Order: sequence, then C-alpha cells, then structure tokens
Amino acid sequence: MQIASNSTLNILYSYNLGSGVVGGNTLTARLVATTDAVAGSGIVVSSNSSGVSATVTIASTLATLHVIKAVVNTGGGTALPANFSLHVTLSGGAEVSGSPQAGTDDPGTSYSLSAGTYIVSEDAKTSYTGILSGGCNSGGSVTLSAGQDKTCTITNTYVPPLPEVASDPISGGSGGGSVIRTPLIGILKVPTPLALPGGFGPVTYNYTVWNVGGKQALTDVSIKGDTCSPIVLLSGDLNSNNKLDPGEIWKFSCTKTLSKTTTNTAVATGYSDDGFRQVAIATAIATVVVGEPLTPPLINIIKVPSRLTPFSFGGGNVTYTYTVTNPGVVAMSGVTVTDDKCGPVSRVSGGDANSNNLLDPGEIWTYTCKTNVPVSTRNVATAEGEANGFTAIGYAFATVLVSAPSLPNTGLSPVEKGTPLDVIVLAVILLLVSVLFVAVFKKTRNSV
Repeated sequence: MQIASNSTLNILYSYNLGSGVVGGNTLTARLVATTDAVAGSGIVVSSNSSGVSATVTIASTLATLHVIKAVVNTGGGTALPANFSLHVTLSGGAEVSGSPQAGTDDPGTSYSLSAGTYIVSEDAKTSYTGILSGGCNSGGSVTLSAGQDKTCTITNTYVPPLPEVASDPISGGSGGGSVIRTPLIGILKVPTPLALPGGFGPVTYNYTVWNVGGKQALTDVSIKGDTCSPIVLLSGDLNSNNKLDPGEIWKFSCTKTLSKTTTNTAVATGYSDDGFRQVAIATAIATVVVGEPLTPPLINIIKVPSRLTPFSFGGGNVTYTYTVTNPGVVAMSGVTVTDDKCGPVSRVSGGDANSNNLLDPGEIWTYTCKTNVPVSTRNVATAEGEANGFTAIGYAFATVLVSAPSLPNTGLSPVEKGTPLDVIVLAVILLLVSVLFVAVFKKTRNSV
C-alpha cells in the first residue's frame, strides 16, 4: 500500500491526560513523511491543532505464495524435492525475488509478493512427469489479491523409460509368450466433507482405484498422497492375489485434520503383469475449504487410446477417448480438455443432459482427439472446470507403443526366436571375407 505525502488521513486515536486514557477521538491530519508508506510500518502524522501527533500502522498489502514440491518415486525413482529447480515469474517472464530456488516439500517455499498474476514453473527433469494443483491452474498461473495467501503444489512422478519393443512384439513374461498390452489405471478421490465452514476439523479422503485397460492384471498397486498418509486399502482384492485384476474395484481411505484450505494430490501407480513391467499412472486432485461456507468442485478424467498393443515400425493413427465426470456436488462451468500431444480435443455431442453447458454431478461428457503416432509416445490430458471461485483440475496419462525397425532379411533362418544368431553368422562371414581380401591384397603386392 502506498500513501502519498501530504495526504489527508482520518485517524482514530487515544491520548493520555495523566488520569487515564481517553479514546474515540478522530484526528484529521496530514502525512508528514516524505516517502511512501511501507506496509506494516508506523507512519507519524501531525494534527492541524498544534501539539498533538499520532502513529498510524499501515496494514500489510503484500500477498503470500507458498510453492510446494512433492515427489513420487514409486517404481525406482530417487529424486528429492531439492533436485528440482522451481521458478516464480511475473506474467512477463521476469523472476521474482528469491527465484529460481530448489524445491522443498510441505510447507514449501514462501514468497511475499505484490498483488498480481504470477507463473509457477520448474525445469524439466528426465523420467519425471510434472502436474500443478492448488492455487495454480494447470499452466501454473496464479492470481494474488492484496493480503491473500495461496499455495501451489507441483507433483512429480517417476516414470520409467518407455520399453523398446521388438519388431515382433511378443513378451516372454511369466505367463509365457503374450502380446504386449499397455496398462491403464483409474483413480477417483472424494473428500468428506468438502468444506469445514466452522474452521479446522477431520477430513476423510475416499479413493476408488480400478483397472481401466481391462486386459491384464496390475501388480504393485499403490497410492501416494502429498498431504495425507497413510492411505489404507479397505477392500476390493476379491481373490486376495495382491493384483488389481480386470473388473476389481479397490477402495482406499485416509483421514487428516485440516486447519486451512488444502488441495490434496494423490498418485496411483500399477505395473503390467508381464515381463515388461510397464507403468500405469493416474492422479486425483481435491480441495477442501476451511473457514468459509464454500463448496469446491471436483473433476475426473479417464483417457483411453484406441491402440493398446504396439504398432509396427512407423506407427499409425490413434484416437484418444476422454471421459470426464463430476464426482462432486456442485456444477462446473468453463469445462475444458486439452492434451499435450494431440489437438484439437473435441467434445462429442450428448452428455449435457439438461443442456445448461454445466458439467453437473452425475453427467458424463466424452471428448475425442485423433493424431498420428510415429514413435512410442506418452502423453498427458488435462481437464479443468470452475465453481464457487475454485478451479478443479484432473490429469490422465496414456502410452502408445511403436515397434523398433526390424533387421534386414539376410536369408538366414534364426535357430530360436529372439536369438540374433543370423546377425552373428553374417558378421563372421563379413570378417572372413575381409581377412581373405587382405591376404589376397598382400600377395598381389608381394608378387609385384
């Protein structure tokens, strides 16, 4: 806040007459200070009547932004929050004071900023996906008002490199030779309650996890949350084999006492039950409002590519189908779906049952996008919607595999599938020819 010199102020003040403090008097004064007021500082003013002065404390008008780095290392990752470099910039690109900075986990790094719009981002790190949640939208944009306190969370999940698929994509996994299939997993999270108008209190997060691919079991299924633990499996493993089989629905739960408005991000992972152990990832984000009678929205997105088995070398066309639902209790406006590797994403007619252009609880909206995939590709879709001043965000991951080019046909029959004996024989023949050529060359030179 800035107050120019010589500005007129009305000040409620108290003064001591020796026998007691008399209050409730209004003093009309002019600012004596020659510099602008500094938030939180005491400013001395003098009255129009001689001999009386007062000190005015200007309330802080700076906003506070907290940036939290959460890292999920399920599947072999070793990175720590400090291994990521985070940035907070003005909308024009200039770094704010203290940026860039190494990431820190909850409660994160705090920045005191003037009111305005800022962008939160990070330097990309190989083998880690990054998603934003909390006060930031999916692009990292956050708008701060004077005195406001907001938190943005960047969650990074370790994703193993895409498998190299042979030209004949057959796996020799535990089940014998089987066609490689891309695994998919889904997660839905609903907090109870969604709001604590009276202040702090307990909140139970209820998670539902299922096998979206539906073609093979998923192993080592787990959920990692950035603000609530432990997340406990309640039910769903019908045959007690510790695998998320097609058709099973696993239920998890976690309870935590919240003292402030909190956005929670949970990441579900599972691995294909074959020799390639491909990873399937899904996320669920939910906000619980504390201290205000406002109900935040929830959104969920599932993405399924039309191709779950590898293309031959060169790839092909893929249609992604996105299913967007509202698991909350308030309707959402401005619903959008984007994909980082496919565009445009178009909404299929139908789904908006009452034609109000709002994603109501219980409605299912479907979107599609078609693109050519020439090489193995992992992409991320983002769904967003708004209600009651909050933005709900959902992310969905999918992978399409493309086989590596096959070796040239040498006319030699492989002794065993998967054994490159023909390559070895060809190499030996070439070596013998080379040796013979050198010998003939030397003989020719000697004869000359």
